[in-house]
Amino acid sequence: MRPVYRLPSLGLLGCLSIALQGCATGLDPASYTAPVAEEIRRSARTVEVVSIVPAADRTAPRLDVKIGQGKGAATGAAAGAGAGLITGVMVSAAGGPLGPALAPVVIPVFTLGGMVGGGAFGWSLSVPARDADAANAALSRSRSDLSAEVARRVESHLPSIGKVAEPAGGAGSPDLRVEVSVDRWGLAGGVGSDPVTGFYVAASYRVARASDRTTLVERRFIEGGPQRPVSEWTRDDAALLSRAVDAALSRVAEAAADGTFLVHDFHVLKEGGGVVRGEVCGLKPDSPPPLFRFGPYESGSPRVRSLTPRFVWESFPGRKDVEADAGRILARVSDVRYDLRIWKNERGGPGELVYERRGLVLPGKDGAVGHTVETPLAAGSRYLWSTRARFHLDAEERVTRWSYDLEVDLGAVPLGFFDRRGSFGVPAMDPYRQGPQRRRPCVEDSIPPLHYFSFTTP
Repeated sequence: MRPVYRLPSLGLLGCLSIALQGCATGLDPASYTAPVAEEIRRSARTVEVVSIVPAADRTAPRLDVKIGQGKGAATGAAAGAGAGLITGVMVSAAGGPLGPALAPVVIPVFTLGGMVGGGAFGWSLSVPARDADAANAALSRSRSDLSAEVARRVESHLPSIGKVAEPAGGAGSPDLRVEVSVDRWGLAGGVGSDPVTGFYVAASYRVARASDRTTLVERRFIEGGPQRPVSEWTRDDAALLSRAVDAALSRVAEAAADGTFLVHDFHVLKEGGGVVRGEVCGLKPDSPPPLFRFGPYESGSPRVRSLTPRFVWESFPGRKDVEADAGRILARVSDVRYDLRIWKNERGGPGELVYERRGLVLPGKDGAVGHTVETPLAAGSRYLWSTRARFHLDAEERVTRWSYDLEVDLGAVPLGFFDRRGSFGVPAMDPYRQGPQRRRPCVEDSIPPLHYFSFTTP
């Protein structure tokens, strides 16, 4: 185990006293349903996908604190201009379960994000002018442009799920209307001359009946990307930053499309392993195992024994899915398969997607299934991974949500994210937790930042 040199919060200290029993929690009723009612999903054929951000909205990210100015100067600036940004991010995510928990993470001293008005960028002289200009260009696309791009990418998903896109303002009569919005985006991270910063997108979408615009569901979520030092983001005409923007927009669009048409939730909060019983969301991994923590220590990324490791996780439906199936939904489930994704681990955030398998037919044994990676991974490298079930529900294609760890990888969180004093002099152990009695239900549309399963190759 590795020390993370932080004490647990008071809530977690309380949990330690009942570690073997776990903290009290309840499951959200949404854990047993589809976000959009099945009868509406099945009857809808044509879908209008629109950005609800007007073209006149020119909101763009802006750097409010110069890099390399020292912690004191950065703190003062963050208390001023940065406060508006932080409030905006919190408000944009307030409608979803992740929003309130994310607040400690988006209170960095160095912040890039969407603020009303364009404005100049205050890059430090330590960043070459050409690279700074490229980074500015990568980030300064307007909010309306980014939202319209997400809408186009949602449309591109429709044929694969048996739906037809209706052009916005077209002469047809669509059945459903999906409204999308990029609310905030940019880089957030720590302090210093070359701080580690992560790319984030706060997005939202609304599904409504096209005939009368009656709201069927509204969702908000945070899509986290790689974390890198500023110097890496700006190098080579900001190539990595441009790639991160493009990848994040694709994941946002996929999350909105899946949440509207494919996702069906079951009993998704599962007990994990470790000294202190933790939980994971979705299909529980067995190998590589999830993180576990005891006091100020955490296990860190497990090391696999091969460059073609075998992944083993809980089969679907799991025992608790069956126990909670009062409506006998599982009796209508057939043709169970699995999706698996592996990303490069960029300081806890997803980098390049290096391995993907969709629709794996895997025989179950003792409540688990497994898959051996068919393409060797790089030696001595860190990776993130996740899996989900794919199945037919009354002959309609459906999926579970991507699985993830409820334990955050503290080793990937820049120190600037934490208030060292915390509550009553005790620093926060996990900035994503809302307290021991109110753990987030596992119904988020995207894997929360820094909560991916991880492993390291030999």
